[in-house]
Amino acid sequence: MMDVRRVRATDVVDVSRLLEELGYPTAEELVAERLAAIADREGAVFVAEEEGKVVGWVHVSGAASLHYGPFAEVTGLVIADAHRGEGIGTRLMGEAEAWANECGYPTVRLRSRSSRGRTHAFYLGLGYSKVKEQVMFTKDL
Repeated sequence: MMDVRRVRATDVVDVSRLLEELGYPTAEELVAERLAAIADREGAVFVAEEEGKVVGWVHVSGAASLHYGPFAEVTGLVIADAHRGEGIGTRLMGEAEAWANECGYPTVRLRSRSSRGRTHAFYLGLGYSKVKEQVMFTKDL
């Protein structure tokens, strides 16, 4: 039986493993630091746990902009390869949307890499609309 709950510090190894599956290998120490920082800000990480093992997670946080106003943003969602297609992503997105609603955010936004066609179909199936395509820029400081 699958349980959805807030992430715990003891989930670092599983969260790190899933980050690697998503294509973002990250040292466990950094994941632990980042989870602690998220807990100190307006946001939440929920995990799906099956038989004592984390098989998926979603990160949602509050944001605002001058042109959109306040919104919640799903900044990451990953389900273990062996568990995709079991409804886990739907459950986790439902948890993220419930969090956003409870916090008073009228909209949930997310971004997805252009090459993730299967993921785009998943979000469209949940009722999300494709709004625009854009290019993301970054600069290390």
